[in-house]
Amino acid sequence: MTQKSSVTVSGTVDKIITSLSSGEPEKAQLLIDGVDHSSQQIRIVNTLRDEKNDEVQLKADTEVRLAIRSQINDNQAKEQDQCAIRIDFKSRLPVAKEDSE
Repeated sequence: MTQKSSVTVSGTVDKIITSLSSGEPEKAQLLIDGVDHSSQQIRIVNTLRDEKNDEVQLKADTEVRLAIRSQINDNQAKEQDQCAIRIDFKSRLPVAKEDSE
């Protein structure tokens, strides 16, 4: 049997963190609304795809919605559970598009 659960939360891109190493991608630090201070911030790799599958990047102060879905199978050990995160951009705010060469 598979158990599924999900939650959608709002947040804002707090800042963009440039990597010190040239091989590492930059990260976006997100502030999540409505949670306690100790778990308010998360960081993600700032390489995303839009609905047209074009590569995009978040900008500071962009409002986002995060849809977090979890799927737990009874046959799997708990440490192998999978979690998917979908980030929706609020359409009225800009998203930087990656230049194609």
